[in-house]
Amino acid sequence: MISKLFIMFIFGFSGAMIGFYFFRRLKDKVLYFDELIGYCDYLISDIGFRQQPIGVLTEQYLAKSKSSFGQTLREYSKYLQGDELKISKKNTEEEIAIKEFFQSLGNTDAETQVAELKNYKSKFSAYLQKSEKLLNAHGKNYVKLGFLFGLILGILFI
Repeated sequence: MISKLFIMFIFGFSGAMIGFYFFRRLKDKVLYFDELIGYCDYLISDIGFRQQPIGVLTEQYLAKSKSSFGQTLREYSKYLQGDELKISKKNTEEEIAIKEFFQSLGNTDAETQVAELKNYKSKFSAYLQKSEKLLNAHGKNYVKLGFLFGLILGILFI
């Protein structure tokens, strides 16, 4: 009897962890776009006033980056040194927009760059809202459904 309960617990816990994994992916996407918007704000304020090179600004922002966006900034730093820009965490539309954003940095004068950054910021804000809506609608359900699926597998296994 105790071994059956233990097996049910293991399956339920495993299912909940799988659900938590999917919840975390949604949460990471929200954090990613939130930090990307923060990076846009940082660039807008700095390009408008101090006008430092993009590479320097990226390194400064990278030092305080806390989400998976830091990996994208590291890839962008490599891109500035001549490597290919690799961004593969998002869906195709988002990935294309992020690549276009990074490839457009530093290619125009300061006023035009600030205008482009504001446009990208509004586009990324729309992606953020879409991700937050998805997280709020489905995030907690992933954990619950994972747990239930684990319990069902446990019942079938026993």
